[in-house]
Amino acid sequence: MLREARRRNAKAIRAGRVELLLGTADALPHFGQHFDKVLAVNVYMFWSDPVSVLTGLRAVMNPGGVIALTLQPRRRGATTANTQDVAERIMASLRAAGFGEVRTEIVEVAPVVAACVLGRVQSPV
Repeated sequence: MLREARRRNAKAIRAGRVELLLGTADALPHFGQHFDKVLAVNVYMFWSDPVSVLTGLRAVMNPGGVIALTLQPRRRGATTANTQDVAERIMASLRAAGFGEVRTEIVEVAPVVAACVLGRVQSPV
C-alpha cells in the first residue's frame, strides 16, 4: 500500500505537500501536530484492542475533529446484517474511546452495503 501511495502521490510528495509514513494505528509516530480528520478503511477488524487504538487516535486529534471508520465485509456470503453488526461494534468502541456525536451512514454498493461510522472529538469543557 505504501508503494502504491507513493506512486499515486509522487507529484505532491516532490512538492512537499504530502509525506507518507509507515506505521500502525496502535503505535503512532509523533507528528508534531494534531489532526482535524482521520480516515480508516477496512482495518477495525484487525485491531486487537479497538478502544485503545481509538483512544490513541483521539489523542492526536483537535477538538471538533472527525474520525470516519469505513467498512465493507468482503467475505463470501456477507450480508447487510453483517455490515450493521460490525458498524454497531465500531460505534460502541468510538463511544468507549470518548468520541461523541457517533453515527453510521450506510452506502449502497456491491456486493454488499458498506458502512461509514463517524465520531467527533468533543471540545474540552
